[in-house]
Amino acid sequence: MSKKISIFTIIQNEDFFLNIWLNYYKKFFSNEDIYILNHSSTTPTCLKILSEQKAAGVNIVNIHRDVSFDHAWLRNTVEKFQSFLLQSYECVVFAECDEIISPNPSTFNRGLYNFILERFKSTGLDILKCAGFNVEHDVVNEPDIDLSKKVLMQRNKWRRTFIYDKPLISKVPCEWVNGFHTLSSGENVPLNTDLILIHLHKMEIGRA
Repeated sequence: MSKKISIFTIIQNEDFFLNIWLNYYKKFFSNEDIYILNHSSTTPTCLKILSEQKAAGVNIVNIHRDVSFDHAWLRNTVEKFQSFLLQSYECVVFAECDEIISPNPSTFNRGLYNFILERFKSTGLDILKCAGFNVEHDVVNEPDIDLSKKVLMQRNKWRRTFIYDKPLISKVPCEWVNGFHTLSSGENVPLNTDLILIHLHKMEIGRA
């Protein structure tokens, strides 16, 4: 295989989180290795972002489903696309639009891409499982998020959330339970405590 790692997400009218997602992951992945599954988005802002990203070389894959919230369909779609990408890449990362996966900067400071390569090499594992944290909005003391500034510098409350310990980085096809929290096989994937999943859904009250 000539390609090492790809990353993808799935969205529907999530321009706020998509901007954050793209700004972060583009630091580590080439546009040609980034894939966005676009589930029938309709808002002008989201369509504008997708058009601009397509022009820049990001892969936009349009998918369609009449129902917006069908967790089984969502899981099945992600599983099939991950398996498809693994035909061309050694490893695939899946992260939902409100999820940022990062090495703990106190133990590894060379970025997500290098962390993945080195951790797979050193452990011999086929799947990496992240340690989950929720970023929360202190509505009394913190203003709304300003996307012109670093997002995580604007929030001081983080909460360890074990349900977001997710196996999202893999060299093999995965079959998840709905929500991608665990594998349907019940396989006990070791937790990488140096690999953090930052869940942003509650970082701004009124937007969640």
